[in-house]
Amino acid sequence: MPPNSNPNGSTIEETIQNEKEKGNEKVQKKTTDKKFEKQRPAPWYLSISIFIAAAITLYLCDTVFADFINNWKFEPRQGLHNIWFPTISVALYLVMIIVVPIIMKDREPLNLKVPMLVHNFFLSYGSLLMVLALVRECYYIYISQGYEGITCDVNHTQKTSPIYFWYYVFYLSKVYEFVDTLILCLRKKELIFLLVYHHIITLWLCWVCLDHYFTMQSLCSIANAFVHVFMYYFYACQSINRYVWWKKHLTALQIVQFIIDMTATLSWAYYVLFEGKDCSGTWTSFAFGMSVVGSFLVLFIQF
Repeated sequence: MPPNSNPNGSTIEETIQNEKEKGNEKVQKKTTDKKFEKQRPAPWYLSISIFIAAAITLYLCDTVFADFINNWKFEPRQGLHNIWFPTISVALYLVMIIVVPIIMKDREPLNLKVPMLVHNFFLSYGSLLMVLALVRECYYIYISQGYEGITCDVNHTQKTSPIYFWYYVFYLSKVYEFVDTLILCLRKKELIFLLVYHHIITLWLCWVCLDHYFTMQSLCSIANAFVHVFMYYFYACQSINRYVWWKKHLTALQIVQFIIDMTATLSWAYYVLFEGKDCSGTWTSFAFGMSVVGSFLVLFIQF
């Protein structure tokens, strides 16, 4: 037998290394188990405060800001809908994901628990506000025009109604969501393609839907905002080391969202092709929307 081998045929050094690796795995498992044991359920007051904040804001929109919202008119390619706004926003976003990691290379990750809590609370609350507002506006349209009024808008009235104000708010929220990536960079977390692609292409999708008066943004915006209520609530809990039992279902919920988006969007094509309706929107916005949502569906299934 060689001097540095054991009866199993491996060298002593290899045996020692294997034992070390097994020991490290046990330590890591114990550390993970202890970390999980230390995590407590999400505090009840966090979710309640999100609902209260959204309800109060919606009430203020119906009272204090009612005249502003009702009289607000969308002007395509004006103000923050000017094509330069998303272009510059995306350009700065790409610069950020390149420059910030370089700056942080030799630095310790930043402790951003409080900013993360505030940021994710704000997005969860904002998403719930948009869900409530958009569902209500869709309900008003439904009782007067039916489902066709929501998805087709043959009378072209949505662009002059309050629902377009909330489309615009939803569009602007996609720019603010870039902060997600900034936080990850400052914490020296790895950026994956899905994250970067999702942020950039969603902003452009919202811009195109506004620009082409594509009515299907109503149901798609509601579905997306609904998912984000839970997603950002989870991130808020995570920032204070709290857990939620439904975390493992988030990706499945997002996949369901994309299926709903594609199915609902096809109803626009049905009204145009088979019923000859003059629906708001264009085939360009339809094709772009279906392509984007289809790519999301594939990427999230593979995730």
